[in-house]
Amino acid sequence: MGGNLYIKNNYCKLLIKSKPSVLRIIYLINGYMRTPKIEALHRMIQWYNFKYNYNINLLCLDKSPLNNNSWLSGYIDADGSFYLNWLYDKKGRATSLQYYMRVSQRQHYHRSSLVGISYLNIMSRIATLLSVNLRSRHRIRKNHFQEYFYEVRSGNYISNYIILSYLLKFPLLSYKYKAFPVQI
Repeated sequence: MGGNLYIKNNYCKLLIKSKPSVLRIIYLINGYMRTPKIEALHRMIQWYNFKYNYNINLLCLDKSPLNNNSWLSGYIDADGSFYLNWLYDKKGRATSLQYYMRVSQRQHYHRSSLVGISYLNIMSRIATLLSVNLRSRHRIRKNHFQEYFYEVRSGNYISNYIILSYLLKFPLLSYKYKAFPVQI
């Protein structure tokens, strides 16, 4: 894709500025977005259309089933996590294993768009795919900052089987691939 990679303490940032690289990304993701962040893509397309007299179409949200492509895998790579925890009895012997995948997203996008600002729709679709409940959460961060977010968590046999089957078909691409318990 090109660009410059900046590595910080707990994150890295890829900065892509060249016109050909930005256009390549626009064409790669246009029509495959599923969240209110499509608003930012549409703004970028409109700017390129105006500035350079292009005629790039503003494609709608991807409404195809979540298990038909690798979108959810990328979403888990970006906003998901895996947990593995042994439960012990009073004598310190492992009695069972608790394992789940968790994905969370703030409840509202910071700008309005044609598709609205809520992440409720996509998070509900993820919960439905995994046959689990969507949880609405609230927590208070530093300086009394209140955060409202949605959470989907696999945690039963069926939801873990569904996510396992999906990730075998559409593998993770980040370091989280190592957290995935079954690898081919």
